[in-house]
Amino acid sequence: MEQYSGQLAAIGAACFFAVNTTILARAGKQLGSVIAVRGAIALALIWVTILHTLTIAWPDLSKVELYRLGYLFASGVVGFGFGAVFMTMALVRLGPRLSSLIVALSPVFSSIMAWVFFAEALEPSKYMGIALTLAGIAFVVTEKRPKAKDVALDIEPRDYFLGMLFAVLTAFFQSTVFVLNRVGAEGDFPALTGTLIRLLGGVIILWVVALLRHEFFSTINTYAKSMSGMRLLLLSSILGPTIGVSLVIVAVQQAPVGIASALSNLTPIILVPISHFFLGERISIRAVIGTLIAVLGTIIIFV
Repeated sequence: MEQYSGQLAAIGAACFFAVNTTILARAGKQLGSVIAVRGAIALALIWVTILHTLTIAWPDLSKVELYRLGYLFASGVVGFGFGAVFMTMALVRLGPRLSSLIVALSPVFSSIMAWVFFAEALEPSKYMGIALTLAGIAFVVTEKRPKAKDVALDIEPRDYFLGMLFAVLTAFFQSTVFVLNRVGAEGDFPALTGTLIRLLGGVIILWVVALLRHEFFSTINTYAKSMSGMRLLLLSSILGPTIGVSLVIVAVQQAPVGIASALSNLTPIILVPISHFFLGERISIRAVIGTLIAVLGTIIIFV
């Protein structure tokens, strides 16, 4: 079983991300997308710092090589400071299932970036994977949207367009994070330390922007007025940025990068039953088939 620890970590990450997206979507609706992300990432930094202290040592970043520190910090700024915000904005408008499906474009962007920055040749199989991913997503998003069981779950055309745009931007930022992590977390660098540095970058950019926009106190006031929203943020900060992100780094270190990346991108499939049974979405056969095709495409790209 130990020989498959990386693969199991990747599948676990996909499951945690799936549950976390549903929670973050609710938190984003209650608190606002940016405010929700600010709180979730700040809380996650606290949990990871405590966990790091208990399992490794008090984090002394002065001992980290400067190049690692720079790449991982930048990864946090891009991933949490921008990617997480756009993801939450997409979740609020599209819901977890459709948002995660669009974000499955990330491996397509990652393949292109690997070709540009690392001179990795795009093999014929990767072209097929890219084509399948694009075809699967297009097959789903061009379908006439079925009515939800709850009218409140229906998506307005403007929200649908903006949600799609934000999800595509999320995919792009996630691909950028993949490139930065590849350099910053190479070798046997501790996964928890890498997660902490990334979270630190995200917290700094999110809260510095809050100060510059004079939103610091209004953000704190929003938290104080919504205890239910804070409970959601507390849970989200543990499941996604803490456990999920750490499992991804473990997976990349202990399993072939392609397999680890493919398995950690199973979130759209996991969200199909969650969206149907817990969120009341009417999911068509076409949506299921398109999702399977898109995820198959991402697996081909990575493997």
